[in-house]
Amino acid sequence: MELAQNALNAKDLRTAVSIVDQIPEAANRKTEVEDFKFLANVEAKTWSGQVADYRAAINELKRVGSDRSFYSKAQGLISRWEQEIEDLQRIDRARTLADRGSITGYMTAIAEVSLISQNHPRYQQAQELIKNWNGEIEILEDSPYLERADRKSTR
Repeated sequence: MELAQNALNAKDLRTAVSIVDQIPEAANRKTEVEDFKFLANVEAKTWSGQVADYRAAINELKRVGSDRSFYSKAQGLISRWEQEIEDLQRIDRARTLADRGSITGYMTAIAEVSLISQNHPRYQQAQELIKNWNGEIEILEDSPYLERADRKSTR
């Protein structure tokens, strides 16, 4: 099962399922194999990074009964993916603000993605956006000075 989980962690659904399918019935792990395959297929839906796919995956996990062996894992995934949805929506809002191309738009966008916590999966993406938008702000702030210097040099 560990090899299958490693394949799943590497986002290789086919290999993960293939590994668990090779577990012999004599091992008496049929339920564990079925549960792994269910969770693996649900998790694979989120790999697109699309909010709708996260919601679909969450809806599937919400149907898991509390009597199932992987119920607590399902609840943990639901919580993590709900946070992921929130962060994705925050990033989308920030991009819309930054698309204005103004200093205020960039600053507001930076403030929005700065709310993504360091322990969230989208933190690194947020930091890259902040870096890019800070660069855009610098360009906008420096533009009047550069234009003035350019006009003076062409006289």
